[in-house]
Amino acid sequence: MLSDEHWSKFREILLHKTIYNKRDLRTTIESMLYRMRTGCPWRDLPEVVYKRFNAWSASEVFQALVADPDMD
Repeated sequence: MLSDEHWSKFREILLHKTIYNKRDLRTTIESMLYRMRTGCPWRDLPEVVYKRFNAWSASEVFQALVADPDMD
């Protein structure tokens, strides 16, 4: 889903917001994007995806993406 170029940009933003680079970070992000694109229920994704989405939303991690969007 994410190209390597987009992932590297996204990863830098997340690391800057003190999100740890865990093994499954890219998969988690791609799962969130999949959910946003398809509208599937959260219950169809692993529970960790929903938990991280809620935690990151509460801590305004996604605000960094909105503040400096890359329109690619």
